[in-house]
Amino acid sequence: MAEAVPAAAASARVHFLDGDETGLLERARRGAGAAVEFHAYRRARDAPPALRDRLTPARLVVVLADGREFADEAGVDVLRQLGRGAAPAELRPPATRHGLEQRLHATGEWLAESREQLPARLRWLRRSRFGFGAWAYLRLLGVAYALAFLSAALQQPALVGEGGLLPAAAVFSAPANGWEVLSRPSLLWLWPGDAMLLAQSLLGLAAAMLLIFNLAPLLMSLLAATLFLGVLQAGGIFYGTVPDKLLLEAGLLGALLAPFGWRPRRLAAPPIAAVWWAWLLLFRYLSLPLYFRLHVSDDWSGLESLLPRLQMDPLPSPQGWWLAHGPDMVLEFLAAVEITVLIFGPLLLLLGGNFRRIGGSLLLAWLLWTLAVRNTHPGIFVLLGLALLTLDDQGLYRWRRRWRLGRWPRFSRCELPTLGRQGAVLGFVLALWTGSILAVGLGTGRLKNPQLREVAQLFDQWHLLPLYEGEEPKRLRESRREFVLEGSSDSKAWYAYEFRDRVGSLTRWPPLFGPYLPRLAAMSAHSPHNPPWQWLDPLAQGVYARDPVALSFFSHNPFPDEPPVQLRLRYYEYRFAPLELWWLTGEWWQRKPAWPVYFEPRGPFLP
Repeated sequence: MAEAVPAAAASARVHFLDGDETGLLERARRGAGAAVEFHAYRRARDAPPALRDRLTPARLVVVLADGREFADEAGVDVLRQLGRGAAPAELRPPATRHGLEQRLHATGEWLAESREQLPARLRWLRRSRFGFGAWAYLRLLGVAYALAFLSAALQQPALVGEGGLLPAAAVFSAPANGWEVLSRPSLLWLWPGDAMLLAQSLLGLAAAMLLIFNLAPLLMSLLAATLFLGVLQAGGIFYGTVPDKLLLEAGLLGALLAPFGWRPRRLAAPPIAAVWWAWLLLFRYLSLPLYFRLHVSDDWSGLESLLPRLQMDPLPSPQGWWLAHGPDMVLEFLAAVEITVLIFGPLLLLLGGNFRRIGGSLLLAWLLWTLAVRNTHPGIFVLLGLALLTLDDQGLYRWRRRWRLGRWPRFSRCELPTLGRQGAVLGFVLALWTGSILAVGLGTGRLKNPQLREVAQLFDQWHLLPLYEGEEPKRLRESRREFVLEGSSDSKAWYAYEFRDRVGSLTRWPPLFGPYLPRLAAMSAHSPHNPPWQWLDPLAQGVYARDPVALSFFSHNPFPDEPPVQLRLRYYEYRFAPLELWWLTGEWWQRKPAWPVYFEPRGPFLP
């Protein structure tokens, strides 16, 4: 801002609203001379009475010493004349130009200023600033990592610990060279025990908490992503889902969005390449799967898809149960809104301006609705942060001023990234996408070069930038298939081992876990012809041996005195129970035996 001079010496005064960064104001500052005062007002009513009606968020008013007023482009032209040494009496408003003459004049002005202000003319790098969006994204990223590491600390010892179902020590105790350690980074290479497994999760939790409190955000984002990669490598088949990979990629994105410093006290606008990467990640995770489903699935083309998906959630929620019993018109309306938002919301981001803000607001509202009615993965907070990153600082400031919501940080005064950082981030993003394309070529078998195959394999094992994974059925199932583990002492009377977190008993209400998702519940129920032997076999061995770790996965032990003689699996088709049945019997589910009625597996399940 130009230095203020005494009122008697001021040749002109510029009046504008504080925080309204526009191209007009930037050109006014560059063209103004030393004898120009700049007056900023927080609200239009704070301006002098004569200017209140003329001063709007999109305009600036220049008042000369003799009382003449010029607004917008006319005011900028007058300030340029003053900056070139013109006397106040010689000032003339700019002549009205039309068509080609106006374009030639604007081009001449642009070329004249570009010689000294070339970096400032890279408008695509600094037009919109997303300082508040980046700040909110980093805080929500810390929340997502904190929940993920807390879940790993509570669940991994029973799943992959020394006495767990599939001990990770069997993998990390084997001799390994440097390339194997690099391809599967984890602290368990130092000591493959429960202590190191817990330490890895607690270190990640500490990094996530420091990220929430804005302490060294760049370093903490990288540290949390690295430690979470170790959690994925140790988790085996219980980890590595698409939301887990989203968390890993979100940590790298957070490092590119984060400002430098140990405790940044000012908002910093992130590099535009990182913002574009965030929008593309939002599209890949939300819209791309929907496009694929609409293409391959018959049910998704209609409006009857909400009820089956509520039943087929890894862990149905009580809110989803009550929502599924709403009127068919309400369910069809919600499905139509969801499909519309996921199709057109990301497309509006490409149009910029108010269209981008509308698209981001729609996606944000849909994510909040999903968080409220379904048991989700901690990655839902990453998606919330990505949706907030679509709202630029200028739009938020005007919205805050219009609704008078109190004092917020001055978004328009946030620090801009240097051109060097812009280029470095753009190069890093292009390198990551190149590696992702190589990984796709490796999966399709079209990559032949040995060196490139090693690089692609590294990207694949690090779970970086995964494309959409999973196969959608041709038709959505109207019921969910679950198995129940049963034991018997005489092969006649069978008693169920009720899983603590999976669907089982008819009278047990759907649990409310929110974004904390038990890993054993997230494992899908396989068909009778392909049961999940990898973790069911050791679980059955633990039941026979009365292992406390194995029995901890069940809500109660039907054989408290001695182990069963035989175990078997029974498969059922589950549906939400009607409201009338729930009112009379207290049953939340209905089920019927699936074919085959029961199946006695091989190995430890036999007597």
